[in-house]
Amino acid sequence: MKASLTKIAAIVLCFLLLLFVFWFSTQNDLSKNLSEYKLASRQPATTVCFVELGCRKFYQNCSKTEKLEHIKQAFVFSWTNYQRYAWGHDHLKPETNAYDDDLFSLSATLIDSLTTLHVMGLKNELEMSKDWLVKSFNLEKSRGKSSLFEVTIRVVGSLLSTYYLTKDDAFLIKAQEVAAKFSPCFAHDLPYLSISLSDSICHAMNVYNCLYEKCDDSDPLNCKYHYCKVEISEVGTLGLELRALALASGNMQYWKWANRTGDTLLNYRTWNGLVSRFLYRDERKFEESSDVSLGPGTDSYYEYLLKQWVQSNFTANRYKVAYMKAVEGISRHLVLHLKLHGERVTVLGQRARNITLTGEIHHLSCFLPGTLALGHHYGLPKSHLELAETLMWGCYYLYTVHPTGLAAEMSRFKLDGVEPLQTANYLRPETVESLFYLWRVTKEGEISGHGLAYISGV
Repeated sequence: MKASLTKIAAIVLCFLLLLFVFWFSTQNDLSKNLSEYKLASRQPATTVCFVELGCRKFYQNCSKTEKLEHIKQAFVFSWTNYQRYAWGHDHLKPETNAYDDDLFSLSATLIDSLTTLHVMGLKNELEMSKDWLVKSFNLEKSRGKSSLFEVTIRVVGSLLSTYYLTKDDAFLIKAQEVAAKFSPCFAHDLPYLSISLSDSICHAMNVYNCLYEKCDDSDPLNCKYHYCKVEISEVGTLGLELRALALASGNMQYWKWANRTGDTLLNYRTWNGLVSRFLYRDERKFEESSDVSLGPGTDSYYEYLLKQWVQSNFTANRYKVAYMKAVEGISRHLVLHLKLHGERVTVLGQRARNITLTGEIHHLSCFLPGTLALGHHYGLPKSHLELAETLMWGCYYLYTVHPTGLAAEMSRFKLDGVEPLQTANYLRPETVESLFYLWRVTKEGEISGHGLAYISGV
C-alpha cells in the first residue's frame, strides 16, 4: 500500500489537469474568472456547495465558476505541499510528508506538472519551476538504470509539451539535453530500453530477463543478448515525442530513430491486427503465450498508431492501415457485451489466442474510447465513434459500482456484478481523457457531468 502511495502525488497532478482541461473546455465564459484568480486565495477548497454522503462529496447548487475553481484548488493544494516537502524530488509521500526519488531522481512531479501550471494560469509557479530546471536539473544526479520509455514520455514529452504551449526555449533546450543521451540506445532496429543517463550507457535488459552471453559490463553494446522479452508499449510509444523533438529542434536524427523503430514493429506478424504484450527482440515475433488485451504492455501502442498518422499530416498511411486492422480485431475479438442488473454494459476483455474471451478489464484500456473518437474526428468511420460511446459507458460503469466512486485498477465482470481484482485506484487519467475527447467530438452534456463525478470521488 505504501509503495503505491509514493506514486499517487505525481499521478494525481496529471489526473487533475485532465479534469480541469475537460471542464474548462466546456465553459466558454470562465476565462475571465481564471485570469482573476489571485495567488493570495490559493488555499485548500472551501466551497460550501457540496453535500457529503459517506466518504464522498457531491456538487449541489454549485455555480460553474465554483466547480472550476474547486478543481484548480485541488491541484494547488497538492502542488503547494510538493513544493513544501519534496521540491525537486520525484514524489511526495503523502502519509509522512517525506520525499522519494523512485523515478531515477528526475524531478518527476515537477516536470509532470509544467503543462498543468501553464493551463491553470499559475505563472509564478511555472516561472519558479523553470528557474529550478535551468539552474538545478542535472542528469549526472540520475541514479541507476532508467527506463527509456518513462524518460521519453514523461520527461522529454512534458518538456516538449510545455515548450509548444509557451514557446519558451528553456524547455526545448532541456528536452534536447535529455534526448542527447539516447543515441547509444538506438544503435539497432529496436532500441535498448534501459539507460544510465549519467553516462549514456544503454542496456538491452529491462525488468524482463534475457538469456545472454557473459560479457564485459564496461562495454554492454558488444554483449550478445538472446531471447529478450520486450513490452510492445515500451518500444511502440516513443515515436510521437521523438518526431515532435525533431520538428522543434531541426535535428532529424530523432525522426530517423522513430521511423526505424516504427517500421520494424510494423513488420512483426500480428494476430487479427492485434499484438500480445511481449515480443522477442531476436526472433522478430510476439510471445504467443501472452494474453491479448488493451491493458498493461499494449495500451499506448495502439494509441500511438493513430496519433503518428495524424502527426505526419496524414501521410504515414502505414500507421493508419495498422490502426484500422487493430480496431477491426478489437471489435471482433475483444469487445464483450454484458447485461448487469438490467443494464447493457460493453467492455474490453482479454483472451488467450483462440480461447474464450474473459471479462477481466484493465483500467488502462479505457484510453480506447477517446482514441476512437479522435480517429472519427479525423475522418475515420462513424462505427468507430459508435464503439467509443458504448465502451465509454462501460468504463464509467466501473466507477459507479464502488462506494468511493473510483474504479479498481483491474476488475472482473461476472453475471452478478463487478469484482475488483486489484483494489487500488492509481488515479490514472485514461477514463477522464476519453471523456474529454468524446465531449469535444459530440458536445453531449451528459459527458461533462460524468467528468465532474470523478472529482467528487477523489
